[in-house]
Amino acid sequence: MKKPCKYCKSTEHIIDFCPEILCKICNERGHPHWKCKVKVTEKKPDINEIKIDETKIIKPYSEKLRDCPTLNSIDDYMNIINIPWGELKL
Repeated sequence: MKKPCKYCKSTEHIIDFCPEILCKICNERGHPHWKCKVKVTEKKPDINEIKIDETKIIKPYSEKLRDCPTLNSIDDYMNIINIPWGELKL
């Protein structure tokens, strides 16, 4: 028994060749969008070609960072319990 077409359920063809299916790209009948000949694929830029605007990079303020002693005891943890995690310099 042949597998039916996932679009129209006919056993005469599969979805790749369904005469009823409508392409989302060119709006023509007879092929799904993944088989469309019209679609244009753009080349993605190389990672070295991407320009980064360094003025938009948010850097942490080092003057806010607090030195943290080695955490060996419960007292050490209790001393830092109210300091926000972002301000701890471990």
